[in-house]
Amino acid sequence: MALQWIHLIASFGNWCGSMLRTIFEKFSGEVGDILQKNVFSLVKQEKMISENATREEVIDAVDNVANETLTELRAIGSDKLNLVPFANSWTPAQLSEHLIKSADAIALAMKKPFDKTQRDPKERLSELKAIFLDMSSKLTSPERLQPAPGPFEFEMQMLSFRASYDRMMIAADKSALDTLVTGFPLGPLTKWELLHFTVYHTTRHLHQLREIRKVLLRM
Repeated sequence: MALQWIHLIASFGNWCGSMLRTIFEKFSGEVGDILQKNVFSLVKQEKMISENATREEVIDAVDNVANETLTELRAIGSDKLNLVPFANSWTPAQLSEHLIKSADAIALAMKKPFDKTQRDPKERLSELKAIFLDMSSKLTSPERLQPAPGPFEFEMQMLSFRASYDRMMIAADKSALDTLVTGFPLGPLTKWELLHFTVYHTTRHLHQLREIRKVLLRM
């Protein structure tokens, strides 16, 4: 378990670092040319959870965006789940697998004991929101969090997606959110910040999934 934790937290940290290094690049390749039309920040387009929200409210926000993502995946359907919509894009199944890996890594972080932070535990929320909800930037994933080529079985993937978010929310509900998780290239992040990150990150991929579905419906 300790070795699994080291690998997951290291890969999750590398992911965040690579995202930070590419934050000012033009968005291309992550989900294809179609998303280049969506250059406005999702911060302005989506109603985001307040930075002053309670633990229960943020967990509810995680649950809601997970449900919305699952609804999009089910709307795409089993016949198109493993189709590549356009060049340089993940399939919908691969996108869901990436989110599963991310949620599982955060669940592990939530279960680990860390020292209480000496700073505002929500200090970096605005920074994280700006990074992950800016659709004009290209964000990349490290190898360990990238999905396999597939194909993925539809119902198993739907169940795995829901279960990964449930595990993360249960862990977050019991965790001390004002503790500081170390080992990230972005610097230490509190569990409050990781919980909000999950909302921002999933919202980003939900937006991508909606655009992918538009393309797949025409195929």
